[in-house]
Amino acid sequence: MISGYYGAGNAGDEAILAAMLAALRAEIPGAEMVVLSRDPVRTMAEHGVKAVPRDLGRHFFDLVKLFRRADLLLSGGGGLLQDSYPPRFLPASVLYYLAVCLLAKLCGCRVMLYAQGLGPLRRPFARLLLRTILPWMDLIAVRDEVSRDLLHELGIMRRVHLTADPVLAWRPDSLPNPVRSVLPAEKPYLAVSLRPWPEEERWRPVVAGVVERAFRTWGMVPVFLPFARGGDFLVCARVRACMAEGLPAIILPELGPAELYAAVAGAGMVLGMRLHSLIFAALDRVPAVGLAYDPKVTAFLSSLGLAELAKPLRSPEEELWSTLAKTWEKRAEVAARMGSSLPWLAGLALANARLARGLLRED
Repeated sequence: MISGYYGAGNAGDEAILAAMLAALRAEIPGAEMVVLSRDPVRTMAEHGVKAVPRDLGRHFFDLVKLFRRADLLLSGGGGLLQDSYPPRFLPASVLYYLAVCLLAKLCGCRVMLYAQGLGPLRRPFARLLLRTILPWMDLIAVRDEVSRDLLHELGIMRRVHLTADPVLAWRPDSLPNPVRSVLPAEKPYLAVSLRPWPEEERWRPVVAGVVERAFRTWGMVPVFLPFARGGDFLVCARVRACMAEGLPAIILPELGPAELYAAVAGAGMVLGMRLHSLIFAALDRVPAVGLAYDPKVTAFLSSLGLAELAKPLRSPEEELWSTLAKTWEKRAEVAARMGSSLPWLAGLALANARLARGLLRED
């Protein structure tokens, strides 16, 4: 069984699932896998795997039957155990994913946190839930040092495996670059990934100003990449509206992870808020600057030895522009540093599937 934010139209999470399935099929041939999904029909069509509704209310007894038959639940990957979004009174994400894990354990199923990204955790109640329930898990693997340190801070001192995001060992089937149908092949472009986030009225004009300067300085047409259904497209449109009238800019339609990968791989540079826009950039050695709205952005760029390229979302325009300009000037060096880190990170990413296989082989 695989639990995560699947079937919700988020390209980053769909890339995680694709990478997990590829690694698990290679490591555990013949294993039957079932994904808990918000849209099972779509998940089955896109990933070629059995999928069932994830709703613990309406489908509780169906899930109990599945967990009683299952050998292992993989919770992850992705940043599931956090209480920053959606912004609700109760930590809905923490409550849901821990409830799934706890139900599986009560049904006699082993549970592994698979390349989980933990935090931020701002509510004492959310921290209490993790402190109480995570010691029940059979194996915990986290995708970055920030998550591991958070577990230790919570007093969870059992062995925590430090792995990496599954997508770091993924290569999608080659697809044509959707940008090249509207821009000539020799034209460099700036891939921009944004997402809804509080205080947008403060950071939106800063991003717009930097993107506009990239076009005026290097001729890089901004290409906005919505990674999640609905909200990302609207944010990109609002940033585009802040830019000078008549400036060329493209907002791509909502695409799948493989098409977005191709769009990122063909870019001259990436300005990314979504984590997986930066992971896609690293996989093809495309220089990238991260808009660090969440610690996971800084954690990932730090794993590449590029922590200085993670800029706080509320950075002044001159500071963000300076980082973008230096990144472009030193793009060959940035690409080389990405390339030197990738084999190690890919190995850590594949370690998740080996750890899962080890749990299945335990008596």
